[in-house]
Amino acid sequence: MEWVAKITTVALEMVIPAVVGGYLDRRFGTQYLALLGVVLGTTVGLWHLIQMTQADRPPK
Repeated sequence: MEWVAKITTVALEMVIPAVVGGYLDRRFGTQYLALLGVVLGTTVGLWHLIQMTQADRPPK
């Protein structure tokens, strides 16, 4: 159950910025905020995933 929560957290960190960016694009008539959201979300999600996997690794 712990890993399900971690995977869900990372997935939401990747998806929510893109969804919010798409909403802001439609609201303000821009065309780049969704792309910024995808880049930001992917970067943060991968960084968090790496941090979680390193924290679970036993020290050498």
